[in-house]
Amino acid sequence: ENGDLVDADLNKTPPPKYLTDCLDLLRASESDENAHNMHEVALKHLPQLVRMRPLDLPRLAHDLAFQLLRMEDKFHTDNFSELVSTGLLTLAAEEPVSVGRMIVSEVFGDMTLVDRLNGLQALEQAAMELAWLGDKPTCPDGMYQKALKSTSDAEEQRNEAMNGSITSKFGLRVVSTRMRRSKRSAAKSSINHFSDIGPLWFYMMLKNFLNTKTNKRIWGGHIGATFLARLIHTLTVCVECSRFTREQSMMASDLIDLSWELCDADIVSVRSSSLFAVAVSIGHLEERKAIDMITSLGLNERLSEVALTDSDDECRKLANYMLSSTKQLIESTEPLIQME
Repeated sequence: ENGDLVDADLNKTPPPKYLTDCLDLLRASESDENAHNMHEVALKHLPQLVRMRPLDLPRLAHDLAFQLLRMEDKFHTDNFSELVSTGLLTLAAEEPVSVGRMIVSEVFGDMTLVDRLNGLQALEQAAMELAWLGDKPTCPDGMYQKALKSTSDAEEQRNEAMNGSITSKFGLRVVSTRMRRSKRSAAKSSINHFSDIGPLWFYMMLKNFLNTKTNKRIWGGHIGATFLARLIHTLTVCVECSRFTREQSMMASDLIDLSWELCDADIVSVRSSSLFAVAVSIGHLEERKAIDMITSLGLNERLSEVALTDSDDECRKLANYMLSSTKQLIESTEPLIQME
């Protein structure tokens, strides 16, 4: 009999047929006696509705994602975090411009660490899906046409983020000329739907980081360090997923400039994520550019020190791996450089 009562309670709220229904259910006040069931039903059915790409998705995606990002588990819903993460991922993958802008803006605002990490995780998962490094997109190519404008938007974001005052303050260099397209682009075997989105997300995050870097409320203590480590990881994912584009080399160079200064951080998670960022980014530079950066930063000397003296085993292992890779790169290109 109790089981029947539970089943009856779960059936109080019919499945939503439209995105507007989902939004209304997610916005249900906690004072509503059926609010728990309304929230749960909306969370479970939202991804499927979003994947169908109804006509009102572009108009409602921002508000739906905002509602999810700010949602609290006040009713101890089963698998609440997973449901919210799936919803955010789906919205970010299907409407990457509007939802991406919103998430990037919000995670640097007034919210809990958990919400910030959920937002960054959604961006990472969506980036991998759009780049086909995770699940392949299930929607037609036409949905991505609006993203074509994002590359020029990203240029504006980068120019603003990397202006003279910020450059001198934080030691970031402006790359005055565009990198030539990597030779690896010739091996392109699939469409990368993230290529136009990646620079936009990357430079929006970089800009917000630089603008808030002195804000102790965001970056202070262990909570701030945890957020910073995850942010660097998300930036690294953006670089990795932007393959086959000329912007990837530019992004990789800027990420190295940012991360290298943090490889000496006191917090292990920040050191390891920064080393990982440099390791990934070096691999996306043209060989001559990579050699120049390794030399100018004194990268191998510092990596040798980390490999021997860092207190964290994973940092030492990563430094050793990077050291081996950079030495091989230098040795393999030295004959070519001498011939020039």
